[in-house]
Amino acid sequence: MKHSRSAAFQQKFGTSETGAIRIKSQRTDSVYFRIEDSGVEWRVQDQELWLKTSSRILGYLNADESSLEADGWYRTGDLVEEAEGGYLRIIGRRSQLINVGGQKVHPAEVEQVIAEIEGVEACSVYAKPAAVTGSMVACVIVPSSNQDLRTWKRLIRQHCRGRIADWKIPVAIELRAELSMTDRLKRG
Repeated sequence: MKHSRSAAFQQKFGTSETGAIRIKSQRTDSVYFRIEDSGVEWRVQDQELWLKTSSRILGYLNADESSLEADGWYRTGDLVEEAEGGYLRIIGRRSQLINVGGQKVHPAEVEQVIAEIEGVEACSVYAKPAAVTGSMVACVIVPSSNQDLRTWKRLIRQHCRGRIADWKIPVAIELRAELSMTDRLKRG
């Protein structure tokens, strides 16, 4: 007799600067969560999650302390989307946000659209310097087919039109055999 087992999804949230925070997931299949910790105050300012806890660090040794506010708030750098009932969903990092002539682009949003294209095994979207707008959207893709770069550029631009704003469509596109990973297992 076979027994079926499945793992339950359990979200956790915390930072090195504030410690672990009690949260509650909206549902077991959802990435939305609500902070339910009596020792934590939170707010969203310019899409960024700010936390105030009694366990927040006092500062960093020989490092930038711009994320630590004098009144006890810690700017997490996590960009969040707010939903009904006080639920939050992390949509990216402020440090990864691409500013194209004042328009903000979340790399994860563009990556999600590009990943819909048949033949795209993986992709990574990032900012590249641009003379007029300050930055442009660039991407690296790992294709499963042998189409040339010109064909991939056309496919990506056609697929993105109408799905995301024009300033979010990658201008620079690079093909690679694989995406590199940093020593902290983040895509590079």
